[in-house]
Formats: sequence, C-alpha cells, structure tokens
Amino acid sequence: MMKNMNMDLSKIANGALQEKFSEAFAKVLENLTDPNTPFKDKRNIQCQLTFTQNETRDDVKCTISVKTKLAPVQPVVTSFGVFKDLEDGTVSAEEYGSQLRGQTKLPSHPEKKVVSLN
Repeated sequence: MMKNMNMDLSKIANGALQEKFSEAFAKVLENLTDPNTPFKDKRNIQCQLTFTQNETRDDVKCTISVKTKLAPVQPVVTSFGVFKDLEDGTVSAEEYGSQLRGQTKLPSHPEKKVVSLN
C-alpha cells in the first residue's frame, strides 16, 4: 500500500512547474484581451508530467511541459495598385487599403479651423 503523499506543485523542480504555468497563464490572458483575436475561440493550458523509470524501478525521471493553445491573430487585409511606367518600364505600387481604387481618402479627424466673422 502506498503512503498518501501531499505534493506541493509550486515546489516541483524547484518551482519550474509553477513558473511555466504562470508564463502560460500570462500568454492566455494577453491573447484573451487582444482585439485582433476571435472572442469565441477557446484557449487552454496543458500541464504534462511524464514519468520514466529505470528497470529496477528505483529511479524515476520526470519531464515537465506546459503548452498553451491560443486564438490566432486575425489577418489584416489591404490592397495595392500596381503601375508600370510605359516609357521607362519602372514598376511602382501604392496602397489604397479598403477604399475604392483611385478614391481620395479624407482624414478621419479633419483639423478644426477658426474663421473670423468680422
């Protein structure tokens, strides 16, 4: 019969398990609050302790791994117009983003101008 062992997980491998979990938890929290990730995706932390014993069963090695599964960052899409100069053959590109090609983009916050009515 085995003796009941009360194991403090924060002390395993001189605190390495706790440290790895804390790092993984910080990554999950950062991913949860990133507005560029889908809010519905589930995130997880997997702590795995793998035990390998010797043939005489008197020595056991423990490999500790902590893995995270995070939501992917959503891609950002933009558009470029590509132009070729017919005279010298140089090629250039200009980003026009999500607006219509050739359309002028107005500033989102136009500068306020004070006009005197004298």
